[in-house]
Amino acid sequence: MKLDEAWIRAHLPESCAGQPIDCFSGEYLDGLTVMQAGERGGDDVAVYRARDQEDLRWWQLKQVCRFIHEKDPPPRKTWRYLRDHAEEGRWFYRERRHYDYDAIEDPRLYGFESFLRILHFAFPPDRWEEEVRDHVRLMNYWYKVPHWDYDREKLCFVEIGGSREHDGDGVEEPRPGSVLGFVEEAMEKHGKQDLKLAGELREEVHREALAIVRQTRPWVREVVDLHPVEDYFQETWDYPGRWYTVVAIPYGYGSRKALVDALVRQTLAANPAPPEGDDPFYPLIARYPGLAVDYILVKAEGRYLGYESHREALKRACETLFAPDEEGAAWEGSPNQAVGKRMPSGQLFSSDYPQGKLSYRKAFLYPPQGNRYTGMDFVRVNAALFPKGTKDLEVYEWSTDWSDYFDDGHEWWGTLCLTVYDPALRRFAVILASATD
Repeated sequence: MKLDEAWIRAHLPESCAGQPIDCFSGEYLDGLTVMQAGERGGDDVAVYRARDQEDLRWWQLKQVCRFIHEKDPPPRKTWRYLRDHAEEGRWFYRERRHYDYDAIEDPRLYGFESFLRILHFAFPPDRWEEEVRDHVRLMNYWYKVPHWDYDREKLCFVEIGGSREHDGDGVEEPRPGSVLGFVEEAMEKHGKQDLKLAGELREEVHREALAIVRQTRPWVREVVDLHPVEDYFQETWDYPGRWYTVVAIPYGYGSRKALVDALVRQTLAANPAPPEGDDPFYPLIARYPGLAVDYILVKAEGRYLGYESHREALKRACETLFAPDEEGAAWEGSPNQAVGKRMPSGQLFSSDYPQGKLSYRKAFLYPPQGNRYTGMDFVRVNAALFPKGTKDLEVYEWSTDWSDYFDDGHEWWGTLCLTVYDPALRRFAVILASATD
């Protein structure tokens, strides 16, 4: 996605302006709509619909402010309750005798505060206030009575009452009997320098784990670590016969590698990989975000019966096409109502564009919003789609009045629905297109 890098850096605090700001991997612009490329041939997703170019720039700045970090953030404050462990879905806690916040530790607070401070530097006051209110709502999400507000002058969250969190069943936390005792006194005596060193160790371990996670989940930006910085200390018995508190990996891990491996497992579990197709075509087509063409591959089953087999392939493709997205939305249609006719395979890749009809090549190269792809890209994609050649392909073209998937294309640009049987692979390629501006 194209950025006005000079403008963005000019709207960042000087201490942050030199940091990398490339945080838009896999995203591209479709007019004023920010799109996220689908994974492994999946549908692209609209991330943000800007009102105009100015709104788009402010949105981009906001994403950068989430991505970068403060050089010297304020010291972290202490919380009354720390999560110790969970049993049968219920948390148990340790309590501090001395604390800043009378609440269960919520590590989101630090990230929220840092983001809002960076954003405050140059964000329009009305937009910044909207972000503040959104984050106050997030901090109060688990409270029936608001516990948090935001100090607009000191740029930090403040407690406004003594209300307690509630779990998903409405039970107040910490519930009776869930506090196991006080945090060890030694942990109460860490100085600022000790906490800084522990925090640096924690960040080093996080960077190691994140580098491993990103080998298979390149979009992940932070590690899941249930250990607060206070856990990065251990007690050791040493000369002249006394206990010392030292910065170290948390208890329960035999080595630093064991801790890193645990963080990797937790982070991977929290960020599952998208499902992958078993066909090498899917990884290739994933490199082409912004296409108005959708591809669904269907393996042939049983004996090839011409028209009947093509209709069955279309019906099976619709099982994928009509699957609900993450928000539960889904296309609908009745592929049994589609009417198909045999098309000469030579016309499939034709550069002739009949008046009033959308061809496959035109759909690939000339969507309503345009794209950067060329005829060589069209050749490359189809070489991967039909690796055994195109001589024996059998193509059927289908009507498009049987699903709301095609509604956009019916406005003016056009629609496309093809089933292409490749006997060398015993596989159907279902090719669909429908778009509007």
